[in-house]
Amino acid sequence: MHAIVVFVPGIGGNASGTDSAKMSWACSGASSISASDTWAAGLVKFGQYSFAYCNRGYLATGLNPGLNTFTAKYAASGGTGFAGFRTIIVMPF
Repeated sequence: MHAIVVFVPGIGGNASGTDSAKMSWACSGASSISASDTWAAGLVKFGQYSFAYCNRGYLATGLNPGLNTFTAKYAASGGTGFAGFRTIIVMPF
């Protein structure tokens, strides 16, 4: 079983020029997949009061049949990260 995961976060924050803020996703239920930087979207080395819309698509393969719940996950390396106006779409096939 596979799914295409598309997510569009608005990422920003108030940080020094070396920090990052990102959105990823995790899957729980019939399948267990931890959030990863491999499929994250966000800002790297952003400055004060930065904001940008990002988008990312990822093909999740090897999902187990049954109920799979996809959850957005967020991280910031320093400063104050912000994720707003976010969307996550999962299309199984």
